[in-house]
Amino acid sequence: MIITHLNNNIKKIMFDKQDDSCSITFKSNVTNTFQVFSPFYSQSIKNYVYPQINTTPQAPILTGNTLNDAMNELQNIVFYPQDIKYMQSLGVNVRFNNGKEIAEFIKNNKIKVEFDKMDCEGAHAQWDKENNRITINEKYRNTKNPLEIVAISEAICHEGGHAKDADDISSIKEEFDCLALNTLANRYHRLAYPELFKQNSDAAILKDGVNLYTELFFDDDSIKERLANRVIEKYGDLPLESPNHAITVNSPVLNNIMSKLKRTN
Repeated sequence: MIITHLNNNIKKIMFDKQDDSCSITFKSNVTNTFQVFSPFYSQSIKNYVYPQINTTPQAPILTGNTLNDAMNELQNIVFYPQDIKYMQSLGVNVRFNNGKEIAEFIKNNKIKVEFDKMDCEGAHAQWDKENNRITINEKYRNTKNPLEIVAISEAICHEGGHAKDADDISSIKEEFDCLALNTLANRYHRLAYPELFKQNSDAAILKDGVNLYTELFFDDDSIKERLANRVIEKYGDLPLESPNHAITVNSPVLNNIMSKLKRTN
Protein backbone atom coordinates (compact mmCIF):
# COMPACT_ATOMS: atom_id res chain seq x y z
CA MET A 1 0.00 0.00 0.00
CA ILE A 2 1.12 3.56 -0.66
CA ILE A 3 1.02 4.51 2.99
CA THR A 4 3.45 1.70 3.79
CA HIS A 5 5.96 3.32 1.50
CA LEU A 6 5.49 6.59 3.34
CA ASN A 7 6.12 4.88 6.66
CA ASN A 8 9.19 3.05 5.41
CA ASN A 9 10.61 6.27 4.02
CA ILE A 10 10.77 8.18 7.27
CA LYS A 11 14.13 9.88 7.11
CA LYS A 12 14.41 11.52 10.50
CA ILE A 13 12.54 12.65 13.57
CA MET A 14 14.05 15.70 15.23
CA PHE A 15 13.28 16.96 18.72
CA ASP A 16 14.39 20.33 20.04
CA LYS A 17 14.68 19.89 23.80
CA GLN A 18 14.55 23.62 24.42
CA ASP A 19 11.17 24.39 22.92
CA ASP A 20 9.66 20.88 22.72
CA SER A 21 9.11 21.21 18.99
CA CYS A 22 9.40 18.32 16.63
CA SER A 23 9.46 17.71 12.92
CA ILE A 24 9.21 14.60 10.81
CA THR A 25 10.77 14.48 7.35
CA PHE A 26 10.11 11.85 4.68
CA LYS A 27 12.49 10.83 1.89
CA SER A 28 11.11 11.02 -1.62
CA ASN A 29 12.20 11.48 -5.20
CA VAL A 30 9.67 14.25 -5.43
CA THR A 31 11.42 17.60 -5.09
CA ASN A 32 8.41 19.68 -4.17
CA THR A 33 8.19 19.89 -0.37
CA PHE A 34 5.13 21.33 1.28
CA GLN A 35 4.02 22.05 4.84
CA VAL A 36 0.60 20.81 5.88
CA PHE A 37 -1.27 23.00 8.36
CA SER A 38 -4.29 21.61 10.16
CA PRO A 39 -7.45 23.70 10.55
CA PHE A 40 -7.66 22.22 14.05
CA TYR A 41 -4.41 23.78 15.34
CA SER A 42 -4.57 24.64 19.02
CA GLN A 43 -2.74 27.67 20.38
CA SER A 44 -2.10 25.69 23.54
CA ILE A 45 0.46 23.54 21.67
CA LYS A 46 3.58 25.64 22.16
CA ASN A 47 5.95 25.76 19.21
CA TYR A 48 4.26 22.91 17.39
CA VAL A 49 6.05 22.10 14.14
CA TYR A 50 3.86 20.13 11.78
CA PRO A 51 5.44 17.14 10.04
CA GLN A 52 6.84 17.95 6.62
CA ILE A 53 6.40 15.40 3.87
CA ASN A 54 8.09 15.24 0.49
CA THR A 55 5.44 13.44 -1.54
CA THR A 56 2.47 13.99 -3.77
CA PRO A 57 -0.94 13.68 -2.06
CA GLN A 58 -2.15 10.09 -2.11
CA ALA A 59 -5.29 8.15 -1.39
CA PRO A 60 -5.47 4.65 0.07
CA ILE A 61 -5.25 1.79 -2.42
CA LEU A 62 -8.37 -0.31 -1.95
CA THR A 63 -8.78 -4.01 -2.70
CA GLY A 64 -12.56 -4.12 -2.55
CA ASN A 65 -12.66 -5.83 0.85
CA THR A 66 -13.77 -3.09 3.21
CA LEU A 67 -12.67 -4.69 6.47
CA ASN A 68 -9.30 -5.88 5.16
CA ASP A 69 -8.62 -2.42 3.75
CA ALA A 70 -9.47 -0.82 7.11
CA MET A 71 -7.22 -3.27 8.97
CA ASN A 72 -4.38 -2.54 6.53
CA GLU A 73 -4.82 1.16 7.21
CA LEU A 74 -4.79 0.48 10.95
CA GLN A 75 -1.36 -1.14 10.78
CA ASN A 76 0.15 1.93 9.15
CA ILE A 77 -1.21 4.63 11.45
CA VAL A 78 1.44 6.76 13.15
CA PHE A 79 0.68 8.78 16.25
CA TYR A 80 2.82 11.89 15.93
CA PRO A 81 5.03 12.47 19.00
CA GLN A 82 3.87 16.04 19.52
CA ASP A 83 0.23 14.97 19.24
CA ILE A 84 0.82 12.30 21.91
CA LYS A 85 2.46 14.87 24.17
CA TYR A 86 -0.44 17.26 23.61
CA MET A 87 -3.00 14.59 24.50
CA GLN A 88 -1.08 13.76 27.66
CA SER A 89 -1.17 17.44 28.61
CA LEU A 90 -4.97 17.19 28.44
CA GLY A 91 -4.87 14.27 30.88
CA VAL A 92 -5.19 11.46 28.33
CA ASN A 93 -3.73 8.06 29.16
CA VAL A 94 -2.40 7.13 25.70
CA ARG A 95 -2.30 3.32 25.88
CA PHE A 96 -0.95 2.62 22.40
CA ASN A 97 1.85 4.33 20.45
CA ASN A 98 0.59 3.64 16.93
CA GLY A 99 -1.87 1.64 14.88
CA LYS A 100 0.49 -1.28 14.42
CA GLU A 101 0.50 -1.87 18.18
CA ILE A 102 -3.30 -1.95 18.15
CA ALA A 103 -3.38 -4.36 15.20
CA GLU A 104 -0.88 -6.66 16.93
CA PHE A 105 -2.87 -6.50 20.18
CA ILE A 106 -6.01 -7.51 18.29
CA LYS A 107 -4.21 -10.39 16.55
CA ASN A 108 -2.40 -11.64 19.66
CA ASN A 109 -5.60 -11.67 21.70
CA LYS A 110 -7.60 -13.34 18.93
CA ILE A 111 -10.08 -10.47 18.88
CA LYS A 112 -12.51 -10.69 15.97
CA VAL A 113 -13.27 -7.55 13.98
CA GLU A 114 -16.50 -7.78 12.03
CA PHE A 115 -19.56 -5.91 10.86
CA ASP A 116 -22.81 -6.27 12.79
CA LYS A 117 -25.83 -4.38 14.02
CA MET A 118 -25.12 -2.06 16.93
CA ASP A 119 -26.65 -2.50 20.39
CA CYS A 120 -26.93 1.26 20.65
CA GLU A 121 -28.63 3.03 17.77
CA GLY A 122 -26.28 5.49 16.15
CA ALA A 123 -23.09 3.82 17.40
CA HIS A 124 -20.29 3.56 14.85
CA ALA A 125 -18.43 0.68 16.51
CA GLN A 126 -18.32 -1.13 19.84
CA TRP A 127 -16.24 -3.48 21.99
CA ASP A 128 -18.03 -6.73 22.85
CA LYS A 129 -16.08 -8.35 25.69
CA GLU A 130 -18.41 -11.32 26.04
CA ASN A 131 -17.67 -12.42 22.47
CA ASN A 132 -14.13 -10.99 22.32
CA ARG A 133 -14.85 -8.91 19.28
CA ILE A 134 -14.91 -5.39 17.91
CA THR A 135 -17.97 -4.71 15.79
CA ILE A 136 -18.36 -2.04 13.14
CA ASN A 137 -21.79 -0.70 12.23
CA GLU A 138 -23.32 -2.97 9.61
CA LYS A 139 -24.22 -0.04 7.36
CA TYR A 140 -20.56 0.40 6.39
CA ARG A 141 -20.08 -3.23 5.31
CA ASN A 142 -20.10 -2.54 1.58
CA THR A 143 -18.67 0.96 1.52
CA LYS A 144 -16.09 1.71 -1.14
CA ASN A 145 -15.62 5.29 0.05
CA PRO A 146 -11.94 5.67 1.07
CA LEU A 147 -12.82 8.33 3.66
CA GLU A 148 -15.20 5.94 5.36
CA ILE A 149 -12.65 3.12 5.22
CA VAL A 150 -9.95 5.17 6.97
CA ALA A 151 -12.63 6.26 9.46
CA ILE A 152 -13.33 2.58 10.20
CA SER A 153 -9.63 2.08 10.96
CA GLU A 154 -9.80 5.06 13.33
CA ALA A 155 -12.88 3.62 15.05
CA ILE A 156 -10.98 0.36 15.53
CA CYS A 157 -8.28 2.38 17.33
CA HIS A 158 -10.95 3.62 19.73
CA GLU A 159 -12.39 0.18 20.40
CA GLY A 160 -8.91 -1.29 20.75
CA GLY A 161 -8.45 1.07 23.69
CA HIS A 162 -11.51 -0.44 25.37
CA ALA A 163 -10.39 -3.98 24.54
CA LYS A 164 -7.00 -3.48 26.17
CA ASP A 165 -8.69 -3.21 29.58
CA ALA A 166 -10.09 -6.73 29.15
CA ASP A 167 -13.20 -5.82 31.12
CA ASP A 168 -16.73 -4.62 30.50
CA ILE A 169 -16.42 -1.63 32.82
CA SER A 170 -16.37 1.84 31.30
CA SER A 171 -16.14 5.41 32.55
CA ILE A 172 -16.06 8.97 31.34
CA LYS A 173 -12.28 8.97 31.61
CA GLU A 174 -12.01 5.71 29.65
CA GLU A 175 -14.15 7.13 26.85
CA PHE A 176 -12.05 10.31 26.93
CA ASP A 177 -8.86 8.24 26.56
CA CYS A 178 -10.30 6.14 23.74
CA LEU A 179 -11.64 9.20 21.89
CA ALA A 180 -8.08 10.50 21.92
CA LEU A 181 -6.92 7.34 20.11
CA ASN A 182 -9.30 7.81 17.18
CA THR A 183 -8.32 11.48 17.11
CA LEU A 184 -4.60 10.68 16.93
CA ALA A 185 -5.36 8.32 14.05
CA ASN A 186 -7.49 10.91 12.29
CA ARG A 187 -4.70 13.48 12.60
CA TYR A 188 -2.35 11.03 10.92
CA HIS A 189 -4.70 10.38 8.03
CA ARG A 190 -5.25 14.08 7.46
CA LEU A 191 -1.53 14.48 6.89
CA ALA A 192 -1.09 11.27 4.90
CA TYR A 193 -4.07 11.94 2.59
CA PRO A 194 -4.57 15.73 2.40
CA GLU A 195 -6.42 15.60 -0.93
CA LEU A 196 -8.78 12.93 0.36
CA PHE A 197 -9.82 15.11 3.28
CA LYS A 198 -10.79 17.96 0.98
CA GLN A 199 -13.84 15.87 0.09
CA ASN A 200 -17.10 16.25 1.96
CA SER A 201 -18.97 13.33 3.45
CA ASP A 202 -22.22 13.14 5.39
CA ALA A 203 -21.38 9.68 6.78
CA ALA A 204 -22.10 9.68 10.51
CA ILE A 205 -18.83 7.90 11.32
CA LEU A 206 -17.05 10.98 9.95
CA LYS A 207 -19.39 13.91 10.54
CA ASP A 208 -20.52 12.86 14.01
CA GLY A 209 -17.49 10.76 14.82
CA VAL A 210 -13.79 10.86 14.02
CA ASN A 211 -13.70 14.20 12.20
CA LEU A 212 -15.74 15.89 14.91
CA TYR A 213 -13.44 14.78 17.72
CA THR A 214 -10.35 16.04 15.93
CA GLU A 215 -12.04 19.43 15.79
CA LEU A 216 -13.02 19.27 19.47
CA PHE A 217 -9.68 18.06 20.85
CA PHE A 218 -7.66 20.52 18.77
CA ASP A 219 -9.68 23.71 18.99
CA ASP A 220 -8.02 26.76 20.54
CA ASP A 221 -10.12 26.82 23.72
CA SER A 222 -7.87 25.91 26.66
CA ILE A 223 -10.72 24.32 28.66
CA LYS A 224 -12.27 22.67 25.58
CA GLU A 225 -15.82 23.73 26.38
CA ARG A 226 -17.31 22.03 23.34
CA LEU A 227 -15.38 18.82 24.00
CA ALA A 228 -16.46 18.80 27.64
CA ASN A 229 -20.11 19.30 26.67
CA ARG A 230 -19.93 16.54 24.08
CA VAL A 231 -18.32 14.04 26.47
CA ILE A 232 -20.97 14.73 29.12
CA GLU A 233 -23.78 14.52 26.56
CA LYS A 234 -22.57 11.11 25.35
CA TYR A 235 -21.11 9.58 28.50
CA GLY A 236 -22.34 11.63 31.44
CA ASP A 237 -24.24 8.67 32.93
CA LEU A 238 -21.01 6.66 33.37
CA PRO A 239 -18.80 6.76 36.50
CA LEU A 240 -16.01 9.29 36.30
CA GLU A 241 -13.11 6.80 36.52
CA SER A 242 -12.48 3.08 36.01
CA PRO A 243 -9.50 0.68 36.21
CA ASN A 244 -6.58 1.97 34.08
CA HIS A 245 -8.41 5.27 33.59
CA ALA A 246 -7.86 7.40 36.67
CA ILE A 247 -7.55 11.18 36.55
CA THR A 248 -3.92 11.71 37.51
CA VAL A 249 -3.07 15.18 36.19
CA ASN A 250 -4.49 18.64 36.71
CA SER A 251 -6.12 18.98 33.30
CA PRO A 252 -8.25 22.05 32.46
CA VAL A 253 -10.56 20.02 30.23
CA LEU A 254 -11.06 17.23 32.79
CA ASN A 255 -11.55 19.84 35.51
CA ASN A 256 -14.18 21.44 33.30
CA ILE A 257 -15.95 18.09 32.86
CA MET A 258 -15.89 17.40 36.60
CA SER A 259 -17.20 20.89 37.36
CA LYS A 260 -20.10 20.43 34.95
CA LEU A 261 -20.93 17.03 36.45
CA LYS A 262 -21.08 18.49 39.97
CA ARG A 263 -23.53 21.14 38.80
CA THR A 264 -25.84 18.55 37.26
CA ASN A 265 -25.80 16.09 40.19
